[in-house]
Amino acid sequence: MVGWEFPPDHSGGLGVHSYEMVRELAELGQNVTFLLPEDRPHLDV
Repeated sequence: MVGWEFPPDHSGGLGVHSYEMVRELAELGQNVTFLLPEDRPHLDV
């Protein structure tokens, strides 16, 4: 997935929605990589 925000940083609803979508997909056994336009530490969801 690609986005411009992801918790804990967010300026609107995209970050929260992205987190919930990634979390739900992970619960279904999917391996999800979320790409951001900045360097961030690795986060396991």
